[in-house]
Amino acid sequence: MESIKQPTAVVVNDDPTQLHLAVSVLKKDGFSAVGCSRAEEALELLQSGVKADIIITDLHMPGIDGWRFCRLLRSPEYEPFNNVPILVMSATFAGADAEQITADVGANGFLAIPYKPQDLRHHVRELLSGRKPKAALKVLIVEDNATEASILQHAFEEHGYEVAVAESLSQAQSCLEAGQTDIVVVDYHLPDGPGDQLLPKCKEMASPVVSVVITG
Repeated sequence: MESIKQPTAVVVNDDPTQLHLAVSVLKKDGFSAVGCSRAEEALELLQSGVKADIIITDLHMPGIDGWRFCRLLRSPEYEPFNNVPILVMSATFAGADAEQITADVGANGFLAIPYKPQDLRHHVRELLSGRKPKAALKVLIVEDNATEASILQHAFEEHGYEVAVAESLSQAQSCLEAGQTDIVVVDYHLPDGPGDQLLPKCKEMASPVVSVVITG
C-alpha cells in the first residue's frame, strides 16, 4: 500500500523561539517541517532538491531579509518555486500595511506575530488549498463554569476560531466594547444576571453578531 506523502513546509526565522514554535505546530499537524535560521540557508536547502509545498518566512532577518527572500523565490533564478505558496510572518506590521507588503513581495498570505497555533494551521491549510487566508472569526464564550467554558473553547479553536472567555455579564460587556466579536455563546445562568441580558448589547454592535444562549 502506497503511503500518503506528508506536505513539506520550509520555515525561515532568525528568532530561535519563533522558529521552534512554528516547526513544532506544523509537525503536530502532520507536516514534514524544516526550520532554517537564515534565508541563505533556506535557499541552499531548496536548491539541493527539497520539494517545499509551502514556505513560511519572517521579514526582519540579517543578511537576506524576508522581502528579498520572497522576491528571489518569485524570480527566474528560482523558477521551480515561483508558484509555491509563501506565508509571511511579522510582529511589526498589520492591517493594510501587511496586505500591501504581502502583495509587493509576491507572497500569498500574512500572519501577525504573536499568533495562536490554530491560526498558523488555518493559514497554512487555506494556502495549500489554493485559497487566500481570511481572519479567523472571533467567538466570545460567556460561561462561569470553568469546565464547560474549556470544552466550548477547545471545540471552537479546533475549527479555527479565535476564542475569548468571560465569566460574567460585566466581563462580557467589556469584551464586546474592547473589539470585534462575530459570535457570542452565553450561558443563561450567570452570577450577575441572566445571559439574555447581553443580547441588546450584541444588537448594538457595528457589525452583526450571532448570539446563542445556552442553558442546562
